[in-house]
Amino acid sequence: MASGFSAMAEHELERSPASSSKGAAQPPRWLFADTGD
Repeated sequence: MASGFSAMAEHELERSPASSSKGAAQPPRWLFADTGD
């Protein structure tokens, strides 16, 4: 379950134009929304 979600997240970050700068340093909040942390 986590592996599939992380793979999807990686794809989203790759498509995101800010992944090179902002995305790498500060991932979107939705990335951790399903972690329950």
